[in-house]
Amino acid sequence: KRTIHGLNVTTVDISGAYGGMGGPMAQTKSVKQNYRLLGAIVEAPEGNVFFKLTGPVKTVVANQPKFDALLNSVAR
Repeated sequence: KRTIHGLNVTTVDISGAYGGMGGPMAQTKSVKQNYRLLGAIVEAPEGNVFFKLTGPVKTVVANQPKFDALLNSVAR
């Protein structure tokens, strides 16, 4: 948990196997190894705003500074 521009932000950083989106319309599931998810929930006055970056570990590592910049750009 942290505060950005006066807004409460909860973040998560998870690595492992990725099974993709589920549901009745989902195609055949294939599990992808070595994936990472960065997520954040910004508690804005108008309601919660959700951010998610999912991909191979190498791709997410390369783009984590951009994800952090996105979060830091959130304003009231």
